[in-house]
Amino acid sequence: MSAEPAATDILARRRAPLRSALSTPALRRCQLAPAVARLVDMAALVAVSVHLYSTTDPSWVAAFVAVRTLAPALGTPLVMAAAGRRSGATALAVAAGTAALSFAATAVVVSAGGSPLAIVVLGGVSGIAIYCLRPLTIALLPCHIGSPSQLVATNSMAALLDNASTLGGPLLAGAATATVGAPAALWACTGLLAIAAITTRGIGGPRRATLVGGGVAAEAVAGLRTLTGCAHLRLIASLSVAQTFVRGAVSVLVVSLAIDRLDMGEGGVGILLGAIGVGGMVGLPIAVRVADAGRLGRSLGLALVLWGTPIALVATTDLAWAAVLLFAVVGIGNDLVDISSDTLLQRLVPKRSLSAALGAFDAVLYAGMGLGAIAAQALATRFGLEGAIVAVGAFLPALAFLAWLPLAHMDAAVRTQDDDVALLRVHGIFTPMVMSTIDHLAETMRHEIHDAGSTIIRKGDVGDRCFLIERGQVEIVDDDEHLALLGPGDLFGEMALLDDAPRNATALAHTA
Repeated sequence: MSAEPAATDILARRRAPLRSALSTPALRRCQLAPAVARLVDMAALVAVSVHLYSTTDPSWVAAFVAVRTLAPALGTPLVMAAAGRRSGATALAVAAGTAALSFAATAVVVSAGGSPLAIVVLGGVSGIAIYCLRPLTIALLPCHIGSPSQLVATNSMAALLDNASTLGGPLLAGAATATVGAPAALWACTGLLAIAAITTRGIGGPRRATLVGGGVAAEAVAGLRTLTGCAHLRLIASLSVAQTFVRGAVSVLVVSLAIDRLDMGEGGVGILLGAIGVGGMVGLPIAVRVADAGRLGRSLGLALVLWGTPIALVATTDLAWAAVLLFAVVGIGNDLVDISSDTLLQRLVPKRSLSAALGAFDAVLYAGMGLGAIAAQALATRFGLEGAIVAVGAFLPALAFLAWLPLAHMDAAVRTQDDDVALLRVHGIFTPMVMSTIDHLAETMRHEIHDAGSTIIRKGDVGDRCFLIERGQVEIVDDDEHLALLGPGDLFGEMALLDDAPRNATALAHTA
């Protein structure tokens, strides 16, 4: 056998996750909207921050970063709760269109040399609209996914596009700001968001039932209760908030770091933030291999180490190229954060409450980012730039060490759910089901063990469940007449659920 076919097979296997992540038009459109949102978000951060830093007091930079993250913390749960009652594509289009209008207004204010307060307020409006795009698409994805591995692959593709946007946004904004000015960069953001709003048409997705009676606010509160009602979800949310806290602090400190300490000029802000995107793109194959479906919790812990350690080390160097390399390592940690946390939420949150719970999750993330931006200014004043960078960077590795054992326990729970999904997939009736449906079935499955010779169901009884054999054999009899011998992967007892009739046969455990 020649080596060429073997090499072709290896290449095909490596491309398979990419193909599965982009296998349908709906999946491709779901990937586009958050990628454009991330590109615009990073570009606006650079353009507006540099404009405020050079024309007003530097405290306005911290105010802008804080408001554009704290406002979504309040607004996103309400938007997501409302979106859960409507078409996902409609909600995406409305969010992208609102963001485009707010960026256009910001461009007008910046062009006219308007009040920094107006820029900060518009930053809050655009933040609510643009930050809703990510949870909206995350809530839609399970409706178009067929397996846990495809879900990981799709979130990995989202991380790749996120890295490309993290790279492209700051670099394009930095170049535009240095040449034609911040307004031009903001008008470009407006156009990109308008395109994203148009391309979200046709994604589809079911309208979810409301969690509780009452209005949108009540459902948003119910989403928060879902997030805080499970130990695993509380752990994911706590660690993710810690990461966004550090990210918010870095978003403020990076301006002084690039311009004052490293002498990189205004364009240096875009270079350092863009390095996160480069590192994420280069390191994505590593992140995908680490973020296996069976160890997503520990991957999240490792992500915190890769996020915080390079930030702390930046304070020890005066070399611009070394700082760029360290920010690139942060990009690998960013991959792991996105892949691990998104996939875990999609797997662990009950599907009927996913939209509202994601709204609550992103709200606490934005709150963490805003608090980080506020804390950065206070830390820099108290400990100086270098001390503030060390403090925020060292926080995450220490937290990962403390959370490692609970994360391992969470991985064990997810593996059990994956085993149940695999068992369901064995039977043909479950094969065509999308990931959200089969995950819901796996969540509601209950394991039973029956000794050899015991009766599992009795003829004439009321049927309130059906059975799927994992191990052993089951004999089906009718008045002592042998009807069938079933084995692993076989389903029985389902007819009573379809027509509400009593059991029409007896099922005995032939073996344990």
